[in-house]
Amino acid sequence: METILPSWIASSINYSRTRVLNRLLIFYSKAKGQLTHTLHGAAVFFSLDLVARELYGSFRMQVDQTAYDKPEDPKNFLYVRTASGQVSVNEKVTLEETITKIRPDHAATIVPLAGVLNEVFLITSGKDRFVAKKFTDWHGFKWFTLNLVSIGSKLFSVSGKARMTNEYGMNRYLSKKRLIVPEIIHIILNERILIKEYIAGQPLDRLISEMVNKATTSSLQLRVAEQLGESLSRIHEVGVSVGDSKPENFVAKDNQIYTVDLEQAGKKGDYAWDIAELLYYSGHYSRNPIPSRGLAELVDAFIRGYIERGERSELKKAAGVRYLKVFSIWTPAPVLLEISKKLRET
Repeated sequence: METILPSWIASSINYSRTRVLNRLLIFYSKAKGQLTHTLHGAAVFFSLDLVARELYGSFRMQVDQTAYDKPEDPKNFLYVRTASGQVSVNEKVTLEETITKIRPDHAATIVPLAGVLNEVFLITSGKDRFVAKKFTDWHGFKWFTLNLVSIGSKLFSVSGKARMTNEYGMNRYLSKKRLIVPEIIHIILNERILIKEYIAGQPLDRLISEMVNKATTSSLQLRVAEQLGESLSRIHEVGVSVGDSKPENFVAKDNQIYTVDLEQAGKKGDYAWDIAELLYYSGHYSRNPIPSRGLAELVDAFIRGYIERGERSELKKAAGVRYLKVFSIWTPAPVLLEISKKLRET
C-alpha cells in the first residue's frame, strides 16, 4: 500500500535536498580553485632547474665525503703463496727490485736465457740461480697457425695472464701431490713474471735427439725414457694434463724427471694429446725419414714406464689419426707411422 505524505512535508524535503546540493557545489568549486592554485605554486617552486641544483648539491656532498672515507682496495688483503713468502696481489714492483728484496745480501745478474715466445731470464745471485719467465700475450701468426692446424685436437692458451695462472696453479697442485716440479720462488703479478728454481739438469730434447738418431741406445738413456713415461703417467693419475709436453719441457736431474713448463696445463684435459705430442714431436728430431732402432727403443721404454700407472687406453687413443695429422707437418710420415704402430700394439 503506497504511503502519501502531506504536501507541506514533501516541500520541506525537496528544499532541504536543494540546499545540500548547492552547498556541495560551492565547496567543490572552492576546493578545486584552491587545489589548482596550490599545484601551480608547487610547479613554480619545484622547477626542473631547482631540482637539478638540489640533486647536484646532494651528490657533490656525497662525493666530497667519500673522498675522505674512501674504502681500501680489497686486493690489498689478497695474497699468493711462494717460497719467499706471501705475495700481495696488488704488489707493484720490478724484477730487479724483487731480486734485491729476496736476496738482499748478494748482487744479482740477469741475462736472457731464451725468449722466442716468452721472455725468459737466468738470474744468478751468489750461489743461487733462478729462472724468471715473463708471460707475454701470443697474438702472432705462428700461434694462430698452430691453433688452426691442431683444431679438433688441441687449443693452446695465448693469453699471458691465463698461461701464468696455469703455471702457478698447476705447479702448486703437483707439488702438493709430491710430484717433481721446480719450486716457485716469487711471483710479480703486475708484470706477469714468475720466478722459479733453476733446474741444472739435462734437457730431454737433447737426450731424445741422440736416441732417435742412433742404431743403439745405452741403458742409461732407456732408463730416462722409461722414467719420462712414468712421470707423465703420475701427472695424469692426479688428474692433470701437461698440455704442451714437448721433450724440451722436461729435465732429467738426480735420477728424477722435472716438468719445467706447465703454462698449458690444466685439470683433466686430454691425456692422449700429452702422449702424442711427446712421442710424435720427438720423432721430428730424426735426421733420417727411415725410423731408427733408437727411435723404436725410445718408444718401447716410454710405454713401459707409462703403463706402470697410466691407462693403456690413452696410449692407443694417441695412435689415432686425430693426433697424427697435427704432427705430419714436422715429422716424417714413416716415423709417425712407426710410433703410432707401437702405441696401437700396447
